Amino acid sequence: MPTHSTFGTQVDSMHPYPTIRSIEETATSLNEGHLWLQEYVTGPILGWTMDESGLITFGMDGETVDTAPPSLRRAVDHVRTHIDRDGLRSGVDDVSQFVFYGFATRNEGIDYDWEAIQPFLGVDIWAAPDEDFVPPDVTERVYDAIGLAPIPAFEKELPATHFDPATYEPPQSHWRDGPAVGVVVRKKGGQRYRLGSKPTDVSQADTVDPETVIDSEVSRLLDGELDRLNATAETVDVNTLADRIFDRIARTSYVALRDELNTAPDGVREMVRTAVRGEIRTTRRGSDDTA
Repeated sequence: MPTHSTFGTQVDSMHPYPTIRSIEETATSLNEGHLWLQEYVTGPILGWTMDESGLITFGMDGETVDTAPPSLRRAVDHVRTHIDRDGLRSGVDDVSQFVFYGFATRNEGIDYDWEAIQPFLGVDIWAAPDEDFVPPDVTERVYDAIGLAPIPAFEKELPATHFDPATYEPPQSHWRDGPAVGVVVRKKGGQRYRLGSKPTDVSQADTVDPETVIDSEVSRLLDGELDRLNATAETVDVNTLADRIFDRIARTSYVALRDELNTAPDGVREMVRTAVRGEIRTTRRGSDDTA
């Protein structure tokens, strides 16, 4: 079956994802029904669909783009390589009638444990036959069943009368030391609101030298990426290694490299390649000296 994917070629037919508005902006009453409270994490909402052949198409913000931005490539690759295509196809009559949405997690000012937090966390599913979003309990089960992690819930089926947004304090985050930066408040009727400041309002990156950031991150990531490739400094394809590290840096250092990644990503990639080549040369030279 096909295991490849495209980015953005079918965005025009992809149902747009509604903005998760601040809870202070809504006049809707939360005093009835039941609520789900889920962790709000940093990163844009990434949407994707799958056709019967297994081809996955990605999109974001309703825009058609040819390739995934560097900071989203880890999320795209995570979906493409982890999804159970057969399981998804077998669960519905026509898989192409569903749009899946999740946070493409990246560093926008909050430093998570980037080895622990998944690059894609499922948050919603649009069902075209019903012209509605799937309820959160079903959404959670579907993502678990197809091999992708759903955004975790702090509370499920909480009576709305037991929730006061004015006094509620976000619990401990699942992926960082400290409280969650925000909470998604979900009503089972489909409404969703954000409690807490947007992550980019909470922490802004200081002015940093991109080359310094890249050199530090390459040194930190090199050994782990060699292990994932089952390679050594002597045997690895340096360009492959550099491209993989570039994708990780674009995600985990996005807040520090935002301008460069958005305006000159090829320049950032070349800086990463230069740093990787330098690290590999140093390692190989050290091996020769001890031989």
